[in-house]
Amino acid sequence: MSLRTALRGIGVICLILSAVWWFGFFQKVALAMGVRIESLVQDAWPCLFYTTAPCQIAYTVAELAGSPSYRPFLTWIGLGLWALGMVLPVGKTTPISKPTPQRIEPRF
Repeated sequence: MSLRTALRGIGVICLILSAVWWFGFFQKVALAMGVRIESLVQDAWPCLFYTTAPCQIAYTVAELAGSPSYRPFLTWIGLGLWALGMVLPVGKTTPISKPTPQRIEPRF
């Protein structure tokens, strides 16, 4: 397995874990608020990528209640690893110009 493939795989795994964490957190928020998860997700999808004022309110209330809250750092780590895996060169890199070996003939 190449480094490129490993970085892309780890990045995708981080993105999936982040999305599951985000959905699970806001599912608990929806249950606590007594609203449907579908309507809350429509308003909370930006929280997957950055912290808005409503996101911060939900995070703070959850933390004050003693529950861990979602933070978007795992999303950015996953995106960064995936992007790095996409831009790394494929296979071995070779020098641009390879000097041609010169044959030295023996002298008698």
